[in-house]
Amino acid sequence: MEIIKAGEVAKELVKGISNNSKKYQRTTQKIKRLDKERIARIHLKLLIAYGKKAEELLVKNKSREDELLAFDFWSTELAGLSDEQIIYGLDNLPETFPPTAMEFKKICRQKPKRQGIHTLLISAPTETDEQKKQRLERGKAEMKKIKQKLGSK
Repeated sequence: MEIIKAGEVAKELVKGISNNSKKYQRTTQKIKRLDKERIARIHLKLLIAYGKKAEELLVKNKSREDELLAFDFWSTELAGLSDEQIIYGLDNLPETFPPTAMEFKKICRQKPKRQGIHTLLISAPTETDEQKKQRLERGKAEMKKIKQKLGSK
């Protein structure tokens, strides 16, 4: 699939959802959804990354109604994910196959949670006994200097 064709497919899906049917309008009021532009960008990335495999998953041999229902399913399935989680999901796609909406959500949720102002990406390296001993010695030396300064005033 050419990139231009993939972009056109995504634009058509957005246009189809913008021109909602009454059935679609009724359901959008009840269920929280991820906005259509984000879903279109996710689908575009999948179409570019996986080509024909993603085309078969997302659009091939489907009626327009089926395409819109699939698009709607992705929208409701990914509701509540943060932009950071979605970016993480797109950056960590499987190499050999395009994920389904549920698989993509699972990948996105693997994004490490923020703690304070830092994001935990990997666990802290383990400290050897020798490194711990050296760290404690440096700490004792620093404390001794501080006590001397405080005592001299």
